[in-house]
Amino acid sequence: MIFSRAITLLLLIFSPISGELLFAQYHPGQWIGEFYSMPVPRKSLLRGRASVLVDEHNNIQEIIESLSEANVPIEPTYGSHGLNTNHIIWNNLYNMMIVSPQWHDGAFYAVGCGVGIFSQPATMEQDMEYIKSHEVLTSQILDKSLSEEQTRSLFTRENGTRYNRWFFAKQEVKDTDSGKEWRYLGYYDVDLPSNRTISGLNIIPCDGDRFIVVSSALDLFDRDRQDRSPFCRMSVPIDGKNEFRITASIDHGQDMLRQHMSNPKVFGLAYAATENLVLTDKYATLVELTTGLYWVFSREKASLVKSGNIFKKVTAEHIISGGFSRAVFCVNPEKDGTVLISAEDEDYLISGKIDITKEFMELQRSGFFPSPEKAREWYSERQKENHERNPFLAWYRIYPESGKVEKLAIPPEGGSELKYIGDKPAKIWRPMPDGSVKLWNDIFSALNEKMDEWTVSHNN
Repeated sequence: MIFSRAITLLLLIFSPISGELLFAQYHPGQWIGEFYSMPVPRKSLLRGRASVLVDEHNNIQEIIESLSEANVPIEPTYGSHGLNTNHIIWNNLYNMMIVSPQWHDGAFYAVGCGVGIFSQPATMEQDMEYIKSHEVLTSQILDKSLSEEQTRSLFTRENGTRYNRWFFAKQEVKDTDSGKEWRYLGYYDVDLPSNRTISGLNIIPCDGDRFIVVSSALDLFDRDRQDRSPFCRMSVPIDGKNEFRITASIDHGQDMLRQHMSNPKVFGLAYAATENLVLTDKYATLVELTTGLYWVFSREKASLVKSGNIFKKVTAEHIISGGFSRAVFCVNPEKDGTVLISAEDEDYLISGKIDITKEFMELQRSGFFPSPEKAREWYSERQKENHERNPFLAWYRIYPESGKVEKLAIPPEGGSELKYIGDKPAKIWRPMPDGSVKLWNDIFSALNEKMDEWTVSHNN
């Protein structure tokens, strides 16, 4: 078991061709005026605690602290940690799952969910012990002392069903004596079926105090309908109420997948695409990495503009069978509001690419590798073979206003026709204000160094 975990870790951490991270997609940032907001780099001391606002030279303009238990009345929900994706931050100090802050119309928005601390579904005794150790927190939730019956209601409904409670918060961009602070907006409860301990949510802030909500597993509008959708519309509570309500369902728009939306893997593709949520002032675009599926939403109307696939030859069968390993490499907003994408060549993706990850895992399960060293040697050789079969990089651009997608004849300025320039990957990059791109390897170390300098100087 230890050996199996060791070689899996090798696979997840290193790409042997160049030492780059396999999960090197640097999650999309967002233009805020002349500056670029993005998640803190993985190696930084602030990873998992903030986003960073930088200029074109990586000079730090501001650190946006993430949502925490101190900002909203987070309660734990019944169950175990059941979700682990890159855009999710696990705040172990507060035992809370949060989504990276998102900017719209002069404010940041975030959602968070309290999660159970137990590796297995908790007993009532464990629930009570946890709640008693957080007496101040639970008093804030209900503004009064908790009886055992009230505490029980934090985890289950009267009919015994479990639920997750998601909290919404907003940070206005204005100077105050105490700095910029998160303001609690309200909550939304997701009732869980018996086979789930958590259901993920992500949000797209829109005009008029509305949100487009993307669900990982459940149709929040009507979970039993055949034509399920992971998208719905919510509004900020009014009249002093705290509970968010769904106001409408939003069609998922993927016609070729309609009869397959009862398949959890197909339904969950939209939520997986929120790892590549690209926000501009007027639009929000999702691009899914393993299939090329995309969705464009209007933030003015909180509605779908268009959905489709950047790859024209990918079929429903390709998608249902699991998609492709690393079909899309990087997605980012350009300063003018368009969305730039680097990806595999489509013909190679369909007819020639070797799914090394799938092959590796199958061999690992069969006991093929005698040692972690041999596993890494095998993986390195297979990746080299895969790269030599097609070293070229494809570039695409989505125009959110129309939802149109085009394949670029030549790379953008600063980009490359090749996946690697020497031993440096050209697949991952950051957009610049003048419309060019900079390869991530060229700026990664410098930004990390500046992040840590900033952290040290502001903690002294």
